[in-house]
Amino acid sequence: MIGIAERLRVSTGTWERRRLAGFGRQECRPYNFFDWIAKHRERRHPWGLWCRLAQAGRCMASPLRKLLAAAGRCHASPLRYFLCVFLITQHAAIAGNIQPLVSEVQRLSSIGDHEAVVQMKFLHPELSQSARAMECFAFADQDLRNMKNAMAEFAGAERLAPTDVQIQTSLVYGLYGVGSHREALYRISRIIAKAPKDARARAIQALILQQMGTAKEAQTAMNEAEKLGMSIPVWEAKYNFAIGNLDQAGTIRVADAYLKAFPNDLQVRMFHGKAMRNAGKLAIAASDFQKVLKANPNHMSALTALADAYRIDGKIKQSVEYSERRLKLARTFQERRSTNRVIAETYEKVNNYAAAAEARERMIAGYVKRKECRDEWQMKDILACCRDLVALKRWKEAEERLNLVLMRYPESSEALEKRAQCYTNLNRLDEAIKDYSRLIEIHNDVAPWYRQRASLLKRVGRAKDAEKDLKQAKSLEASSPEDNP
Repeated sequence: MIGIAERLRVSTGTWERRRLAGFGRQECRPYNFFDWIAKHRERRHPWGLWCRLAQAGRCMASPLRKLLAAAGRCHASPLRYFLCVFLITQHAAIAGNIQPLVSEVQRLSSIGDHEAVVQMKFLHPELSQSARAMECFAFADQDLRNMKNAMAEFAGAERLAPTDVQIQTSLVYGLYGVGSHREALYRISRIIAKAPKDARARAIQALILQQMGTAKEAQTAMNEAEKLGMSIPVWEAKYNFAIGNLDQAGTIRVADAYLKAFPNDLQVRMFHGKAMRNAGKLAIAASDFQKVLKANPNHMSALTALADAYRIDGKIKQSVEYSERRLKLARTFQERRSTNRVIAETYEKVNNYAAAAEARERMIAGYVKRKECRDEWQMKDILACCRDLVALKRWKEAEERLNLVLMRYPESSEALEKRAQCYTNLNRLDEAIKDYSRLIEIHNDVAPWYRQRASLLKRVGRAKDAEKDLKQAKSLEASSPEDNP
């Protein structure tokens, strides 16, 4: 019981090094009992019971899910089988209650709020049981350029509804998006053979043929799609077809005609705004996004797009205003992180490092509080914050954050160089020399590092060593002047 009580104090989201039960192997990963079973069931646990446990566990409400996950880490077989029985009996009831959530995901997708759709994916993992929800998630990730996630979700939707023509067509569109044109053409040809009057399938076939270099056949397929009916998917395919033809004027004409055909559709208005932004018509794009926000003030994608349009146009104040509004709607760590990053980059564009550092500090507050740097993403966040702190000459704060990076990545050149700079300005010269020496051990062909160390060696009275470094720096500059300006 002591062991179980100890484990109950550990959240399932905690990152730490654990010995995986029964396998004698260590790895650092976000520990979740149900995901562990899903990952390892084929290796040592081939029973269907474990598969159903993993599937059911992802659908549990968060507090209960954490409790069961913590209890499930114990090795007592009776307790594990009790959890299996309990979760499986709850699974059907939980699965039947997700239809309102699926409807909400479809509504958000229909108005083009792809960021809100992705937020629903993180907040409600039970939606992974719905083929329609998975399809919406895939389109949202595709729009946000998360192609790996999008393809996994398209494939998941097809597994849930293998005979659904719409989902099969969506998977083909995903394959087209990642450049698998031959497989996409094979699949879309089979779909058209089954449903010859499917306008969307014909339009996607045209896009695939265009990318494969058969322009005449592609144009024929697009004409057939238009004859079958100009639905929203066909309009979007026609716009992408014009882009593929490198016809910028044609893309603008298609986007304008698309909006004229559906003037009150928010999804179409968002599409038109993005098309105008891509064409450099930022005023028209901003007007489109503002109209979307007038109809739906909490439209996350419109807030992000409008902030981006203002940032490109150099209107920093307005860009930050809409980014801050977007930040207030964020309900997941990923969204808060990405929005704060955009705010910071916007301020950095005008050299407002104080405001940028404030946004970066919000991004890394949790890492600093826990005194950890767990992966490369966190390392990049911390280093970006340190650049702003160094620009502001806040040496002590920068040094503390760089120590977190170097605890996890002791050979990070940027972290070592920045920390050496901090030590120099804090008059901790011996420590600065050690960092420059470590840098030179890692990369011995960078002349500025030799010069910096030489300068520090002179200050501590080691003139002979300084002379050697200066000689080495001159030698490197002579041999590769381009690399050592």
